[in-house]
Amino acid sequence: MKILVSFENRVRPDSTGVYILSGFKKLGHDVTHVLPEGMKDIHGGYDLYVKVDDGQRHTFWNPELHPSVYYCIDTHIEYDWRIALARDGKFDNVSVVHSDGLKLDWGRDDVYWNPVGCDPKIHYTGHWQKQYDGCFIGNFHNNLAGPRIEALDVFFKACPGPIFFGNRTFKDMADKYGQSKLVFNRSINGDANMRVFEAMCSGSCLVTDNVPDLAKLGFVDGVHFAGYNGPGDLEHLVGHLLTHDEQRKKIAKAGYDEVTSRHKYSDRMAVLLAKISEKPQIKLHAQEKEKCLR
Repeated sequence: MKILVSFENRVRPDSTGVYILSGFKKLGHDVTHVLPEGMKDIHGGYDLYVKVDDGQRHTFWNPELHPSVYYCIDTHIEYDWRIALARDGKFDNVSVVHSDGLKLDWGRDDVYWNPVGCDPKIHYTGHWQKQYDGCFIGNFHNNLAGPRIEALDVFFKACPGPIFFGNRTFKDMADKYGQSKLVFNRSINGDANMRVFEAMCSGSCLVTDNVPDLAKLGFVDGVHFAGYNGPGDLEHLVGHLLTHDEQRKKIAKAGYDEVTSRHKYSDRMAVLLAKISEKPQIKLHAQEKEKCLR
């Protein structure tokens, strides 16, 4: 299929859209990336049009392009303008990354859950010698940042050895994760974020707050990741994992195996294609529809 994917990546080169492009390519499709303003010059010529949420409120989309899909991301932070974009864009399908997004009033009943994932070619760089006890790479979001900052403080104080804290992207990020015994995560608002999948894919042990989406996706606390429910719980957990290397390594290996077998971006794009093929008004080529449903 010829697939057009539109998103802004000049502000953040590690935009989720980059992984969406890669996911489609791994499925064997011919994919073109177009910046939002470039969509004004697009009037046809593709088998599928995909708008990937890039966090930009004011973005152009031609509602006459079909079949079309809106891959919507941060509904757990801001959702009003995303719902408006889904409506005004007249998308044939809308997916949400966080399952709580299904509870919002989209004015339609065909919104489905399709989370973020991992790309092993980017997020796994090999077995590294561990240089850090703990690592956190990420951002803090205004009024929602408090719990993450507090948990991160507990996490780093519980690490007796070297720690890494900073911003990295792509393989630089994966390298730091791989060099760390523990990779810390704290959701912003109960979400299973990108860090969950990227950390597990790195081959290191993920330490994250227990959020419902993890269990819904088939991840098991103590098997695929190490979960905590509060500051005291987190402090004890970190101390335990750093003094029980075999258990930590076992969790890391199980997490890697699980996330790379079922939670790659190519897996997510296979779901997206299967869902759009279910729409009665969408006529994918029979051969392509068969590929989507495999």
